Amino acid sequence: MGVDMGRSDVQTARRESMPPKLKENVKSVRVPFMVPETWLAPVEEWRRAQQKIPSRGEAIRRLVEIGLEAERNKRHPLKGD
Repeated sequence: MGVDMGRSDVQTARRESMPPKLKENVKSVRVPFMVPETWLAPVEEWRRAQQKIPSRGEAIRRLVEIGLEAERNKRHPLKGD
């Protein structure tokens, strides 16, 4: 049997599972894409290692940001490196 959740509990759960706005006054665009199942395993592993487990979409956004930042740092290393 399922857990009986009141209407407000369901609305709260949905709201908490929705990704936050990426930036104020910036239009967000949905980007659906397909990947091999093997590609998702490391994403899921990283996601579950976070203190607060993000949604899969949020995990992918964060990992893309991390990768882009690493690439920028490779091209423009900080002085003293």
